[in-house]
Amino acid sequence: MKRLALLTLLLLGLGLTVAAQPRSFGLRAGSVMEVSYQHCFGTPHFAEVDLGMDMVGDHGLRATATYNWIFAEPAWGYRGEWAWYAGPGVSLGYVYEVHGPEKAEVMMAFVGQMGCEFTPWNHLTLSADLRPMIGFHFGTGKFYRGGLVGLVPSLGVRYKF
Repeated sequence: MKRLALLTLLLLGLGLTVAAQPRSFGLRAGSVMEVSYQHCFGTPHFAEVDLGMDMVGDHGLRATATYNWIFAEPAWGYRGEWAWYAGPGVSLGYVYEVHGPEKAEVMMAFVGQMGCEFTPWNHLTLSADLRPMIGFHFGTGKFYRGGLVGLVPSLGVRYKF
């Protein structure tokens, strides 16, 4: 009986802790149009999960997850909050080439993300970031053309709740 009460209390505490964390949901646009979700793990850390369609180069679907650290929060104005962040991540997807013979392949990439985020006094968050990636196509066994991709700046709009 004590174990059941302890387990119930532990699960309730975990549920309240997860529910109390800030989250945001929105769109991120650059070379990839993505639906984006962020989950904060306290002040200096947050995870970002994006699902989108690659519109430049190899077309297809891609899911990307990054773990970011906020390394600066400058006080640039009296209304709103600024944050600079960076972190590593992984991307998995299904791509097909439209240049030359069409080939569909599964891809995997290691990513790094660095950006700036502004949250005004309302719950809307605006961000600009870079997410370079070194990708590998499993069908051909080759890296992306040129090796490093994703050097196109992306803009994000999310609602923080």
